[in-house]
Amino acid sequence: MVAMMAAAGHQNELRVHLKGALKNGCTAEQIQEVLLLLTLYCGIPAANEAHRIAADVLRTKEQTLMGVTVGVRSSRFGTGRPRMSYTRA
Repeated sequence: MVAMMAAAGHQNELRVHLKGALKNGCTAEQIQEVLLLLTLYCGIPAANEAHRIAADVLRTKEQTLMGVTVGVRSSRFGTGRPRMSYTRA
């Protein structure tokens, strides 16, 4: 599902499936290998976006494990770029 969501360009669904894959025991290296194959079959733009999302999901997971929860707020000017806000758990 991770590869399918990345190939189709469904970023929000990709986040959900990446989180599910990590909860079900996939390692970051396994996800990286799937996304590497995505580059070969779907092209660099799709793979770059998928790698960016995967890195964000992994960073969020690591910060949550360290006791810092990450909240994403929408940009004040609607530029589409989220602003990160940090709070202690």
